[in-house]
Amino acid sequence: MSDAAIRLTVGLIGMSFVLNAWFRRPKLVAPTVPRGMFWGAAAAFTSTLIQAGAPPFSVFVLPQRLPK
Repeated sequence: MSDAAIRLTVGLIGMSFVLNAWFRRPKLVAPTVPRGMFWGAAAAFTSTLIQAGAPPFSVFVLPQRLPK
């Protein structure tokens, strides 16, 4: 992949996380296997290429409001 494609992909993931946090009403979200696989793959992709796997991981985990 080209540098521009990687930057665009990571930027889109980051922007989707911000927009989701701003405009989505907070509610508990039950984890599903397809959602987990998608966000896990996104976290692996961004972590492998530019060590930025936390935003996709956070998109999946934070809405679950797991205990500390």
